Amino acid sequence: MKPYKLSPTQGTIPVNKIVGREKDIQKLEKMLESQSVVIEEIRRMGKTLFLQKYGFQAKENQHVLYFTLQGVISVNELIDILITELRSEQSYKGIKIAWDKIFKIYNSIKPDIDVADITFRLPEFERKWKDVLGACLQDIAHRKKKEKETLVIILDELPIMIWNWIVNGKAEQAKEFLDVLRKHRQLLESTGSVRFVICGSIGMQVVLKRLKDEHSYTGEPFNDAARYNIGAMPTEEAYFLCECLFLDDFIIDSEDNKKELLKNICDYAENLPFYINRIFSIVRNKYDDVITIDNIKESYNLLLNDPQESKVLKQLEDRITTYYHKDEANCMKAILSFISQREKKTSQKKILKEIDFKENIVKECLHTLLSENYLIRELNGTKKQFSFKYQIVKKWWNINMA
Repeated sequence: MKPYKLSPTQGTIPVNKIVGREKDIQKLEKMLESQSVVIEEIRRMGKTLFLQKYGFQAKENQHVLYFTLQGVISVNELIDILITELRSEQSYKGIKIAWDKIFKIYNSIKPDIDVADITFRLPEFERKWKDVLGACLQDIAHRKKKEKETLVIILDELPIMIWNWIVNGKAEQAKEFLDVLRKHRQLLESTGSVRFVICGSIGMQVVLKRLKDEHSYTGEPFNDAARYNIGAMPTEEAYFLCECLFLDDFIIDSEDNKKELLKNICDYAENLPFYINRIFSIVRNKYDDVITIDNIKESYNLLLNDPQESKVLKQLEDRITTYYHKDEANCMKAILSFISQREKKTSQKKILKEIDFKENIVKECLHTLLSENYLIRELNGTKKQFSFKYQIVKKWWNINMA
């Protein structure tokens, strides 16, 4: 494909201009043939853009609906959002849902109303949300569809929605919602007609741990779903992204140096699209669009050192403080600080010896840091060794937190 002009940004871009992720999309499509999927990664790894691109170009037998749920304050609001989007799909994309079960519930309280006027945020429906959610999902499953068509429902920021319910005194509703969703999701998946993709800026395990520790929740709402991490781009896709950004009036001293310079950006950014964009943005703002080896290096250093430029990395520390209890958070920070100061991979034995917390707490925190994608683990025989998943996170942590 020929490179096309893109402006460096931290925000969204037109879906038809999202670069790369082709192999990730193919893998996701294949996984969704047999099960739902939970996508897990730290923030700013491109999860949302990846899912939007997947929805835009999904293969013919996968009809994709994308929902972002941050800020949704109740199950009844969530149901309204779901129904509203599905009505829109019926108008513009031909999805055919009869709404028989939804109408039966709604008409029992408010008869003779058009589907366009249905809302379950009314007080009359507050206690009926379980029946309504079940009816909505069943109506979706029983829609008229093509042979072997699967409806893929993407619930982006579901974990943060649940977290906000918990901290706002709705933990019981959160528990009930997860159990009802699991029950109906499994019924829908058994027919092969519906799949779910769960994604968010915090991991689902964070939410479930808080429900378990403080609200006696024992459910495993997504333990039968596949897990997928998107990670860095392949080198050729990262380089193509650089070529597209370069077309936005960036300057080099010689066309002969272009390949080396763009490769240098990819290397510093570890082929992570967000950080490629950030380096281009800093070059633009600090160095008047002039790309040189020195300007790339200094832009990277600003990303690590400057309080404003490194806010995106600071949120990795804030995330631990916000979503974990004080002792857990302090232990995880101590582990990350210790590993960040070591050049080579760090053995679990060394970590247990040096970190001043009980062994069982350190082991649990190591497991959490793995599941949260801060660390990776390798086995050398029976010896467990840990290192940061991304060097940019390691360097920032060593400079600012260790």
